[in-house]
Amino acid sequence: MPINTVFLEGLLTSELALKPINDTQLCTASMKVGFYEKGESTSEFFKIEIWGKQAADAANKLVKGDICLVQGRLKKRQWTDKLGNIKTDWAIVVTQIDQLMRKPSNSAPMPLGKQHMPNRDISTGQGTLEDATDDEIDLSGMELPF
Repeated sequence: MPINTVFLEGLLTSELALKPINDTQLCTASMKVGFYEKGESTSEFFKIEIWGKQAADAANKLVKGDICLVQGRLKKRQWTDKLGNIKTDWAIVVTQIDQLMRKPSNSAPMPLGKQHMPNRDISTGQGTLEDATDDEIDLSGMELPF
């Protein structure tokens, strides 16, 4: 059986919008993911959807400009518009989102150390919030591969 799983690291390019849907919540946002193609730096934008308790957690914690790691699955929607044209839309349905860097106002993004969104088993909605730290890492004297 094929597996539909994606991992993306990118920049949140919109504020997170939280809205109630029936008996749950939906949080939506846009995410910019950069990559190299034929030696050129380029970017693509993805819609992300976060559902349930994790939606509220994300809306309270994340902001436009944060760099996040997203795990989820691709979701395709198709519909016919008023003119009879078939339209297609894709989104990432998030199963886990980790905040990697926060962008303070008027400055560059800053690392957060080990700070994660709740890890949740989406089949049960159960999970725990890992310990969050803002420890700085001293990289002076280290040879980095980039």
